[in-house]
Order: sequence, then structure tokens, then C-alpha cells
Amino acid sequence: MLQDFIESSSLGDIILMKRKDLTSKLTRTFLHFSSYDHIAVIITVTNETKVIDSTPEHGLRFLDLREYMRFNLDFYDSFVYRRLEFNGKVDVEEHAYEFVLGLFTKVAKDQSEGKMVVPKNAEVVAALYKKMGLLNNMKQSSDFSVGDFCRDKNMRLQHNAILSGEMQIVIENPTETQKNLLLQQLS
Repeated sequence: MLQDFIESSSLGDIILMKRKDLTSKLTRTFLHFSSYDHIAVIITVTNETKVIDSTPEHGLRFLDLREYMRFNLDFYDSFVYRRLEFNGKVDVEEHAYEFVLGLFTKVAKDQSEGKMVVPKNAEVVAALYKKMGLLNNMKQSSDFSVGDFCRDKNMRLQHNAILSGEMQIVIENPTETQKNLLLQQLS
């Protein structure tokens, strides 16, 4: 499961994650209306698979996929992904790279001006999809939540793009032995 995901993930695929703690359960129930409380998006750069992630604790991050999964195994109890499927990925890659550069430039500029604004994780995914021409502009990127990207919402993308069903990456609630095996796969 995990190895297949790492080898086949590509631009625009999303990772949905869930914690078991009470705060996360409340967040899922009352803010995201979803089974998940966090989302990250895959970006491929010169044959390297990266993840864009945004959290209040760590800010906006651009990490290697394996490093990202290693780091998050201790924080999340469930990982699923949804593959972005559409014709013409090559045509949108340039827009995706422009988005990444623009996003990190804006955050750096805001920080230099003393603004500590970190975009929500779902906002980052929505903004990328808009830049790729897959979401219309009728809804602001900041108005999207994690729940909007879950299977049960059946998000309507443009240009015949779809998000696949949810595929489990890591078994839910792995034991310590299972986590150690997963960490070995990620090394």
C-alpha cells in the first residue's frame, strides 16, 4: 500500500489524515464536517515527489514525500489518498510551479512585514486546483475545508478532472511494530 502510493503519486494527488484526539474529533465534526482533519497536496518537481503542507504549528512546508510520511506517522492515525485524474497533466505543471513559487514568496513577504498568516491546509489545495484551472472562482480558496475534498462531497472539478475514491495508505491505528515496519519502508 505505502510503497505503491509513494511510487505512483503525482501532481495534485491529495493525502487526507485523521487523528484520534478529542480536539481533532471536534474539528472534524464541527468545522470540516468530514472523517478527516488534515489535508496535504502532492507536487512533482524534477522527478521528485514533494508535499505542500500547512499547519499552525509548522507553517507552510514543502517536504519530500517520504520525509513527510515519516514525520507524520506519529501524529496521525489514518492516512488515505485520492488520486487526481485528468487529461493534460503536462499542460498544468507550469501553473503548479508558478503557484508554489508565488505561495512561498507571499508567505515570506508577509513574514518579513510581521504578518504571521498561515493559509489553511484546504485553502492551499483549493488555490492550487484553481491555478491549475480545475476549480472555478465562484468560491474563495479560503472558504474550502478538508471535508470539501472527501469522497462523500463528490467535488466537481473542471475539464473532466476527478478525484479518485479514497485509498488507504497506512492501516488505521498501526501498532508500534507496524509503525516500525512502515518507517523501514520510508527509509
